[in-house]
Amino acid sequence: MTLVAAALLGIVSYGGVSEADYVKYNMSMPYLLLSMTVLFGAFSLFRSINSYAPASPLLYVGRHSLLFLFTHLFLILAFDRLGLGRLHIVLIWGLVLICTYVGMHILLWLNRFIAPYLEHLLPWGIIVISVIAIPLVIPNRDLIILMEAALGMLFAMNYKQLSSLMSASTSARREAALKEVVRERA
Repeated sequence: MTLVAAALLGIVSYGGVSEADYVKYNMSMPYLLLSMTVLFGAFSLFRSINSYAPASPLLYVGRHSLLFLFTHLFLILAFDRLGLGRLHIVLIWGLVLICTYVGMHILLWLNRFIAPYLEHLLPWGIIVISVIAIPLVIPNRDLIILMEAALGMLFAMNYKQLSSLMSASTSARREAALKEVVRERA
């Protein structure tokens, strides 16, 4: 698949390469093919390795892939608004990748102080309302994307807590329903 994607990228890029073709938000055919080439190539390379160190950056990113998604989206837009978008696209990719990895470590460290506040359904309700309300209240597109990505990062770091809260409340409802059924049959 790596070779197929790379060959198609070569064919599509034969007439010339424009840096605008490799901007993430354009999602052009060259960008998609480059992404597929890198993704499939990385998968093939790392699949051939038989063992990984426990502290492997690849395993770390894999364990926190949803956090990686929101963090890198946040950084791409932030760097673009800071004027770094004028740098060569390869430099931006490298900068975003490195800053995303470091940022994920920082965010997960900071989350230790935030996580205890998300052990109840009320804060999660506020997060859901915020996701819906932000685009309705804020007119600036870039600010909306940054705030939504920040909420996505918060979700990505704590969704397991939400899952356990939901299963606990579901279990309580099932138990109450079971008691009701037992009472009706008695």
